[in-house]
Amino acid sequence: MEGPKQLEILPVNARNLASDEASPSDPERRHSASVELRRKRASVQAISSLPDELLDFVFQLALPYPDVLAAIWWWTDLPCHSYLSGRSILRRVCKLWKDLVDSSPPLWSVISSTFPLEMNKASLVRSGNCPLLIHYVDPEVQDPNPTSPFQNFLLLVGPHLHRSSSVAIQRNSEIGSELPTLTSPHLVNLNIRTDSWVGGQDDQSAERIEIPSDILKNIKGLALSGIQLDWKNDLYLLRGLRALDLFGLFDSAIASEQLLDVLAGSPDIENFSLDLYLKNDDPWSERLSTREPISLSHLHSLRLHGDGKVSDLILCNVRPPPSMEFLDIGPHNFSSLRAATTFWMNTVAVWAPAVRGLHDKSSPFVEIFGGDTCRLGCEPGPYQISLDFVAITRDAALSWISRHIGDVAEAEGGKGLHVASLPISLLHYDVLASIQSLPAVKKFSARHQAGGVEMKEMEALLNFLADPISKGKDAASPKPCLPRLQTLVLADWVWNLHALEDMIRRRYSLRSTTQHQIPDLTIKITQEDPWSDLLGALKMWRNKAIISLSTVTAFRRLDGVQGLSISCRLDEPGLLAVIWDEDKSAPAWV
Repeated sequence: MEGPKQLEILPVNARNLASDEASPSDPERRHSASVELRRKRASVQAISSLPDELLDFVFQLALPYPDVLAAIWWWTDLPCHSYLSGRSILRRVCKLWKDLVDSSPPLWSVISSTFPLEMNKASLVRSGNCPLLIHYVDPEVQDPNPTSPFQNFLLLVGPHLHRSSSVAIQRNSEIGSELPTLTSPHLVNLNIRTDSWVGGQDDQSAERIEIPSDILKNIKGLALSGIQLDWKNDLYLLRGLRALDLFGLFDSAIASEQLLDVLAGSPDIENFSLDLYLKNDDPWSERLSTREPISLSHLHSLRLHGDGKVSDLILCNVRPPPSMEFLDIGPHNFSSLRAATTFWMNTVAVWAPAVRGLHDKSSPFVEIFGGDTCRLGCEPGPYQISLDFVAITRDAALSWISRHIGDVAEAEGGKGLHVASLPISLLHYDVLASIQSLPAVKKFSARHQAGGVEMKEMEALLNFLADPISKGKDAASPKPCLPRLQTLVLADWVWNLHALEDMIRRRYSLRSTTQHQIPDLTIKITQEDPWSDLLGALKMWRNKAIISLSTVTAFRRLDGVQGLSISCRLDEPGLLAVIWDEDKSAPAWV
C-alpha cells in the first residue's frame, strides 16, 4: 500500500524553472527542469485533492505561528516574518491555493508594525471576526513627525483590539497614556517591554500600568519587562498560567506568599522567569516551611536572577520537574557569602537531577572568569543550562560541579567536561589546581586578552599538562594532569609548535612508566573574530611564523598526537592547515 503523500511547498521561482533557468540551447538542463517541475506539480495535485476545510487546517498547522512569549521575540523580526513568508509561498503555488488562503480568516490573523501598511489593512479585513495577534515594536530610526509610529499603529488596530488574543508591545521609551485599554475577552497572551527603566533600581524606575481585573483573570501567558502592575491587588488574579516572565522588577510590593500562590494555582505552567530585586529591609520570608511543596510537572523552562532570597524561596518550595529543557540560575544579591554558599550547596543541590539531565542532553562547559568566579553553561541547542556562580568562590563552585555532575561526566561513554578559560592569564597555579579536581575533563579551551597570547602566558598551562600529578622517586605510577583530556583548543595563539611539541613529549613519556591510560590529544589553534579586536588580530598575524610542511608532518607523527588543526576556517573537512611547499613551490594542504 502506498504511504501518505508528503507536503512540499513549491519555491517561488519553481514555476519558472523551464523558462528562466533552462534555455533552448541547453536541452539536457531544460529536460531536467521539466522533470522536476512535473514532480512538484504532482505533489501539489495530490494534496490539493483534499477537501477545502481539511486543506485549510493543514495550512494553519504548516505556518510557523509566532509565539509572543518567546525570548527570541525582541531580538529579531523572524517570528512574524517567517509567518508572512510562509503564507506568501502558499499563495504562489497555484490559483486554488491562493484562493483558499485568501478566504481563510485564521491565516490573516497576525498584525505587525513590521509588516507593510497595506498588508496589515488587508489582514484586518480578511481575518473577519478571527482572534488577532497584534505586535508592535518601535522602529530603530525615530520618525520626526509629531505623531509617533505607536500612535499611528494604534489608529490602525484600535477598532479591532476587542478581538485580540495575543498582544506584544516593545517601546524604547515609556508607554504612558498611549497604552490603550485592553478589553478583549479573547486576550490570553500579553507581552509588554519598555527600556525606559534601565539605569534605575528602585520602586519608581519601572513604569506602572493598569490592566482590568476581568482581563487579568483570562491571561495564560504574561511577560513584563520594566513594567509594574498593582501587585498587591493584581497578583492574586493570575491563575492557570502557561508562562510567566517578570524582568527588571525592583518592587517590594510583591509578597512571597502571593507569588507562591500564583505558582500553586498554575500547575500546568511551562515557562517561569523571574528577575526581582528586593530592598535591604524587605520582610520576605527566606523559608516557608508550613507550605506544601508545589508540583509543576509541566515546567520545562526556569530562569531565576536578581535577589538570592527570592531564588531561594522559589527553589525551596517547588519540586523539581521530571525533565527540563532550560534552566538558568544566577542570583547576584545575597546578604553574605555564607548565605550564597548555603543557597548553592543546599537549595540548588536538590535540583541536581535536573542539572544532570540537561548536562547529558546538551554540550556543556565550565567557564572560568576573572574575579574568582565561574559558570556552568552549554553550547546553543534545544537544551540549555546556565548556573552562574558569581556569588561564591571559584573553588566552591567547582566543588559543586564535581559533586553533582561528576558521576555523569565520568560514566562510561559519558561526554566528560569541557573547561574554558577567559582569559588565559587566569591560569595561575591555584586555578589550575582547582581545575585538576574536576573529574573527566576531556576538553580544555583557552582564550587571550586583547592583543594576542604571549608565550609567557602559555607556560603555566603547558607545564600543567606536561607534568604528572605525583613526582619524585617514590612515585610508583605517576598520573598525568587531566588524565582523560582529548582536545586542547588554543584561540588566537602564534604558530609556534616547539612549545607544544615539548609538552607532548613530556606528557606522553609517562606512558612507559604509568599504569594509567592516556588518550591521544587533538590540538586546535583557532581564529577569533578579527572584528572583536582588530588591532590585536593584526598584531597576532604579524607574529605568526610560516610553518614548513616537514615541521607539521613531524609534529603529527609524535606519540600522543591524534590531530592538529591550525586556523581551522576551512571549507573542506579533514584539512588542517595551508602552508608553502618549498619542493613544489606552491601552497599545500596539510
